[in-house]
Amino acid sequence: FPLSRVPPDGMAYALKDHDSRLVKMLAEHDESITEMLERRDKGMREHAASEAVALEDARRSWRRRLRRAQDWKPRRGARAPEPASSASAQALALELEPPADFICPITAEAMRDPVMAGDGHAYERIAIERWLAIRSTSPLTGKALENTGVFPNHMLRRQIREWQERSRST
Repeated sequence: FPLSRVPPDGMAYALKDHDSRLVKMLAEHDESITEMLERRDKGMREHAASEAVALEDARRSWRRRLRRAQDWKPRRGARAPEPASSASAQALALELEPPADFICPITAEAMRDPVMAGDGHAYERIAIERWLAIRSTSPLTGKALENTGVFPNHMLRRQIREWQERSRST
């Protein structure tokens, strides 16, 4: 309200009334900010607690695996493997290593469910679907994709399975 309209004798009352409304507004605003900060802090504490639980579960799991590995003993009557020549060891390592075409460019792991994307490259289905859920570009080239659909790559899946079977038998 404009103070020029308030007569001099009523000025003290007008200012007092204005101040009390202002103080009340500030107090309400302060309460809402305090509540918001408390909710945020509570959420952050809950999130930190859940992360701590997940971390502790992972630690327990790795400790169990480590104990099993340390407690492992060869079966009775089992012979130790004979040392391989360096050439045969290298050949075996190459057979165990998946061919580059079997590796997903997004996950850098051998694909289980390969699909063909609009850019003509093969990807792991889950990885490319997650990529395309937030982007419409090729993960390899960065260019915009005209078609964001994915199609099963049956031939590549068959080749990967054959390679896996060969790797298991060696």
